[in-house]
Amino acid sequence: MGLMRRFMVAIVIVGACAGIGVRSADAAVGSISLNGSPVTVTLTKSGDYGIYTFSGTAGTRVFAELTSSTFGPDCPAVALSLYYQDFTKLGSTATTCGSTAVLETRTLTNTGTWGFLVDPQQNDIGSATLRAWSVPADQSAPITLDAPATAVSLGTPGQNGAFTFTPTVGQPVSAALTGAAFSGACPTVALSFVRPDGSQAATTSTCTSTASLNAIPIDQAGTWTARVDPQLDSTGSAALQVLDNTDQHAPLILNGGAVDVELARDGQNGIYSFAGTAGQKVSATVAAATFPGCPAYTLALVRPDGTTLGTPVGQCGDTGFLDGQLLDQTGTWSLRVDPQGSATGSAQLTAYDATDQVRSIKINGPGVSANLLKPGQNSLLQFDGTTGTTITAQVTGATFSGSCPTFAFSLVRPDGTTLGSPVTGCTDTTQLAAQTLDQTGTWSFRVDAQGPATGTATVQAFVATNDVRAIALNGARLGLHLNAVQSGDYTFTGTAGQNVSAAVSNASFAGGCPGYTLALVRPDGTTLGAPVDGCDADAFLDALVLDQDGTWTFVVQPVGTTLDASIQAYTFNELTKPTASTGKSLKVIVKRPGQNATLTFSGTAGQRISAVVSSSLTGGACPGVALTLVRPDGTNSVAVPSTCADGAFLDAVTLDATGTWQLAIDPQGASDGTVRAQIYTVVDDVRTIAPSGTPKSFTAQQPGANGHFHFKGSAGQVRTVTVSWSTFTGCPGVVVSLVRPDGSVLASVDGCDANFVLGPATLDAKGKFTVIVDPQGPVEGTMIVKLTG
Repeated sequence: MGLMRRFMVAIVIVGACAGIGVRSADAAVGSISLNGSPVTVTLTKSGDYGIYTFSGTAGTRVFAELTSSTFGPDCPAVALSLYYQDFTKLGSTATTCGSTAVLETRTLTNTGTWGFLVDPQQNDIGSATLRAWSVPADQSAPITLDAPATAVSLGTPGQNGAFTFTPTVGQPVSAALTGAAFSGACPTVALSFVRPDGSQAATTSTCTSTASLNAIPIDQAGTWTARVDPQLDSTGSAALQVLDNTDQHAPLILNGGAVDVELARDGQNGIYSFAGTAGQKVSATVAAATFPGCPAYTLALVRPDGTTLGTPVGQCGDTGFLDGQLLDQTGTWSLRVDPQGSATGSAQLTAYDATDQVRSIKINGPGVSANLLKPGQNSLLQFDGTTGTTITAQVTGATFSGSCPTFAFSLVRPDGTTLGSPVTGCTDTTQLAAQTLDQTGTWSFRVDAQGPATGTATVQAFVATNDVRAIALNGARLGLHLNAVQSGDYTFTGTAGQNVSAAVSNASFAGGCPGYTLALVRPDGTTLGAPVDGCDADAFLDALVLDQDGTWTFVVQPVGTTLDASIQAYTFNELTKPTASTGKSLKVIVKRPGQNATLTFSGTAGQRISAVVSSSLTGGACPGVALTLVRPDGTNSVAVPSTCADGAFLDAVTLDATGTWQLAIDPQGASDGTVRAQIYTVVDDVRTIAPSGTPKSFTAQQPGANGHFHFKGSAGQVRTVTVSWSTFTGCPGVVVSLVRPDGSVLASVDGCDANFVLGPATLDAKGKFTVIVDPQGPVEGTMIVKLTG
């Protein structure tokens, strides 16, 4: 039996004999009530159909849906259609590949028996839930542009809202849905503009409480409709407003203060006009902006002919900036503020005549001021340049504020292009590296404040010719005069393994630290060691060992200032002398600044040694001497940093290896002269001492020797150490400590006088305690020690 035949049988049976229970052999037949309970459709055999009838009246609006469908696996899996009793289908068929099929609202054309046909595709089987509603008329009403929002209430699935208005052709119109509370899956509701001819002009949908249609220009005369269309079986309420989005227009005066920007409607722009002249440079700033998002709005310059100059610039936050642009037409220009998306807000807009400052500058001449008083303004400092000339320049005293970098500095060719890369500054100074001109004509140094920054600076330009001369090692000083961008390159022939040093003296410069640097550059152009900073009249590059043969260079580089000074360079062999740890004085003569001395001696693991160095050096930084004790394997055991004293002291050290040890003596700075050194084998004075017993005398036999006086003690006992007749000078001349059995210090006292007391101290352990007498430095002296308690 064909589908139409089965459908006819179902209508006859259900319509005439409802409840009899007769059904076609391959059709599930039943009835459904509009606005009533859902019907469960279950089709378990391939080829089965579901037919569900109801009595309908002509003009009734009907909406139906299948939900929770399990039909499959084909796509589409099931179709839903609406038929009249004469087998005429009303409207199109709804299909689904998923769980839901929706038969959108349609109006019955006849009074009689109607039926919904549930038709699985490709012999699929499964189940679904069918519901149908009698849909009341769409909510419709006229709506006035810019009027308060109209309440929308759509309580039946399939019901829409249709709100009409009559705009003018060309008028920009937008719509906003607020407070939307619609049930169902996402999206829950759609908002559309429908033209008078029934075509859709714009649409959007939402899952949230708001939806917006951006402004569109009206392109047909007549009555338009703002349609609110709940999706699927969604119902709910909202508030609808349709807005006239005609742009805000206002006059604007360059350098004339801010104008108020008030863009309260979605899609509305601000158009602010001013008189402009071709060749004039214009910039703009925005303050107190309240537009949300990023970018929140764009700024653009609009020509008198309506086209846009350049690319609109996106802005974020409460401030904005359009950098200076050259106008290419004379007439009435506009600055356009264009909120992005549905953004609305307010701001303060100011426009400026930012025509660049143009001045002349003389190479090797005095500094020239760059005064940038308008946001977006640059300063062009012009000079006549010739191909092949190498020049450089520096900026000082810059006052530009804002985030880093605050300004850029570049060299501009006669044809307007930039030579090399601009340098940027975050402080009050910057320097443009030496560059060789590649055109002949009028060149410019350009100072470009970044963002809306304004301020001033001073620019000075130089021919970048370095002072290149030979320097004789161990020869006479060279006098030098360097401008802020020159370097002094002083060359000599060097051999790998050679020791060299250099000293700058009598330096005179302006500014802070460093005022200049001193470095040693290899024949291959790389730097050996670390450059030294010159912060005073003198600077010293300590001994370096050359690692290449060839022409080496001492480089003196001013740092943003003119430098007057002299330089002297040295070469030398390191001094090495054998000695013994017997305390014998050894004399060493340092002939060149940077020259060091190494004393070798035999040492045994466990041996304790000390060293005393005295000097009569000239030209040093303090003067001072640094000492380093070096193991037989070449590693450093201990180092004594230099001080401003005329000598140095290595306190007692216990050697940890047997072999030839070294004491490295390093005079500091550009010093030379005589050094005397003594190395001692140290033997500490170790004895016992009894409480209330015989006092013990202590004499320092060698520099670094200590006294160790042991006694047995128990926790809770009180002991006092009394020192008398001390001849150790200085404060402290000696430190006396009471040491626990575990080696930690229980108490100590600095001895600055002939007589002093340690304690009374309460012992907190049981075992062998020690009174340690430690003379400070290489001092000599005696004392009497007594333990009581």
